[in-house]
Amino acid sequence: MKAIGLTLTLLMIASSFAGCTVPETIDEGGIIAPEEAGWGNSTRVIMSVSWIDSSNISQAGNIALDICSKHAPMHAESFILHSANGAYDNAIFHRVIDEFMIQGGDFENYDGTGGYAAKYFGVGTEADQGSWNIPSEFDDRLTHSEGILSMARSNNPDSAGSQFFIVDKYTTANWLDGDYTIFGRTADANSLDVVNEISLVNTSGNKPVHDVTIIATTNEPISGDTVARACQFIE
Repeated sequence: MKAIGLTLTLLMIASSFAGCTVPETIDEGGIIAPEEAGWGNSTRVIMSVSWIDSSNISQAGNIALDICSKHAPMHAESFILHSANGAYDNAIFHRVIDEFMIQGGDFENYDGTGGYAAKYFGVGTEADQGSWNIPSEFDDRLTHSEGILSMARSNNPDSAGSQFFIVDKYTTANWLDGDYTIFGRTADANSLDVVNEISLVNTSGNKPVHDVTIIATTNEPISGDTVARACQFIE
């Protein structure tokens, strides 16, 4: 299986920095108001994570992620199923780049070369679970701002499997917009702080020197305004 990475030209594109707010109405940029969206119900995935910080001190915390099924239903379903089935338990964040993102979800090889979708979505061979991928669900209205949960892939747009990334604090990775599938965001400030603390760990070649481990995941239902917030992104 080919390594799954984010196709970036990091030397040519610099990250921009911006805060994150939740819009309440439709504007000319195309933000969708909750009353017109028909958001429905979704899930909060809570990841309990442990890591060694840059001072070599053991740390632990939770990253709560509110999943948006509206914009990317297949990606959302796969992520929720993997969490419910315990696939992410003991997986690591194998790729960490400060002022950009933290990436994890390779529960096969723990190095960015493995993982697959939680069910067959028509990409790959149905009889071969390891080949299952998710068709792209890109939406160029949506922006990779701080706290955004998006799916990693190879150069093939339809190659997303189980690997995901979370944009860290104060960062906008807008060169990814329309090319990677956004399907959720951190649920609260504490979760975003944990993401940012992980982004500061010591790395070698973008791999943490000490494993940043997802100890366990739990799922909780969300609805109403919480889903609306999960599905609204800065543009």
